[in-house]
Amino acid sequence: MNQSIKQEILKRYQYLYDNKEIILSLCIKEGIEEKYYKKCIKDLKKSLANFKKDGFKGQELINVFKDIESKYREKLKNPQFYLMDEIDNAVLQLIEDFLFADAPLEESALFSEIEHIKSDDLELSQAEYLIESLAQRRKLNEHLKNRNPFTVWRILNYVRKHNIKNEDVQSYLDIYYNLDRYVNSGLEWDSGYYLSESDYERNESFINSYPSLSITTGVNNEYEESTIITPYRENIFEKEDEYFELSSVSRVNYDKSLVPMTNFIYDAIWEGQIPESDKKRLKEKLQGNSKKYTY
Repeated sequence: MNQSIKQEILKRYQYLYDNKEIILSLCIKEGIEEKYYKKCIKDLKKSLANFKKDGFKGQELINVFKDIESKYREKLKNPQFYLMDEIDNAVLQLIEDFLFADAPLEESALFSEIEHIKSDDLELSQAEYLIESLAQRRKLNEHLKNRNPFTVWRILNYVRKHNIKNEDVQSYLDIYYNLDRYVNSGLEWDSGYYLSESDYERNESFINSYPSLSITTGVNNEYEESTIITPYRENIFEKEDEYFELSSVSRVNYDKSLVPMTNFIYDAIWEGQIPESDKKRLKEKLQGNSKKYTY
């Protein structure tokens, strides 16, 4: 594999990994649930009005409606921090330029922005406040507390979603997804974003051990054995990372008129995935770095 291309990809991945929390702090917003809960209250009032219009007078049900409305209003009074599913175009452009550019990462606007935040005490404290606020909210949710929201995978997903019809960009991003799979597991994978059946079979034990979005409860003793699996209650304001979507899932119809936007993308696709020996060295290097944020 071309050494300069390989080293630049490894450097770009490592920079994303080392700074993922601060990068994703640019994607955190407070109060994005306001529109949703206002609509819920409006729909609730409309339903109650229809019940009354039809002559319904049951006070017990009316009290239920009022109790639900009260909970919605309480949520409006206490806005939370969320990682947006749709991020600002300016932030998306920073990330895309960082990943796609022919120039070294040190010349990218994202590099300049993140290094500025890290060197400015006020801006760094603001970023850390956003990071900690989001992490604390998720820790209070049984379904989310074991899922780290600050991942390279999530950063890549923003770019993937924006370029979903560009086959070359998807192939290019798969190099980073493949790297991320190795860094997270220490196992070799053939897959990029989509998980191949051979990878599923080879690494099934790791996949089964990955933090689930379901909770298993029940009793297990000499008299009775019972298991209840509580499904994940949808977090409507964030989209969770999907690491194990099988490749057999129907794909998007790519727009064949879309071509690689830079020479670097074209050359990286031509070279293919990073060799396992380099991924192993990268993982060891990342493990040796001190971690400031833990979740």
